[in-house]
Amino acid sequence: LAQEQDAHRRTAAGVDSVRLEAEEARAHFQVALATERAETVRLRSLVRKLSVASSGQALVDDYERQLEKLKKRNARLQRRNVQLELARRSSTTAKPTPLLRVAKRQAKELKRLETENDLLKKKNRKLPLALRIAKSQTSVATRRTNEVQSHQK
Repeated sequence: LAQEQDAHRRTAAGVDSVRLEAEEARAHFQVALATERAETVRLRSLVRKLSVASSGQALVDDYERQLEKLKKRNARLQRRNVQLELARRSSTTAKPTPLLRVAKRQAKELKRLETENDLLKKKNRKLPLALRIAKSQTSVATRRTNEVQSHQK
């Protein structure tokens, strides 16, 4: 009878320890779930902030695009004016002067450089947003790695 009571106590103690472990596991799960929910809320907030910021940025970008269009139009008109002046001068002289040839070469080079500059500006506009996203993802990954390591300890 005493042996059965001791066995019963040991079994009850084992059941209690299993229940305690189950409650601890449930508590860890609830903490992890709450952390994930908080992270989801934080990320949604970040997305909203980025969308609000990007809408303002979109307005600025639109104005910059319009300004660039006007600058390009002005540059085209200036180039056209130079071409017309050169054509008028070349039509009055029998053969093109060295100055005329240099001006034509420079006009072509200017056009090529403006095109290259426009392409580089387009690429450059995309970099700040990509950098913000990368930093955000890195911080989230670091935080989650730290959480997993802390839970494993």
